Amino acid sequence: MSKLDKILYVVAPVIGVIGTPGRKEYHSADKNRGEPETPLKTADELMDDFSNDEDGASSRYNDKVITVSGMIKSIQQGKSMQTVLLSTSSALCSIICHFDGKFKEQLNQLRPWQPVVVKGVCAGILRHVVLEKCELEDR
Repeated sequence: MSKLDKILYVVAPVIGVIGTPGRKEYHSADKNRGEPETPLKTADELMDDFSNDEDGASSRYNDKVITVSGMIKSIQQGKSMQTVLLSTSSALCSIICHFDGKFKEQLNQLRPWQPVVVKGVCAGILRHVVLEKCELEDR
């Protein structure tokens, strides 16, 4: 893991917390509100969208609930937040998925290189695409 990756793993959650008050709240109960969701994207498709047209992808995804499928690259457990990184075809970029502490037991069942589907609110791209308020989806 490069020094920049280590810094991003620390900085990205802080940015997510700072930006949280302005972000659309998403919880399981919101599923039935009738808001359209983006179609299921793979981690590579989402990363490609941001890499090829960051402004267009930002307007399509930022502050919106999106669903992403991919392979777990790593899982980082914290006291109040868990982070799952989804692998992309770019060795330098991942999809960072932040989960609330209440998902700790569920995330303990996961292993690297296991396929998952994650739903969360897109916070945009720094070097990695960041999803906040994530939860696992059954598909």
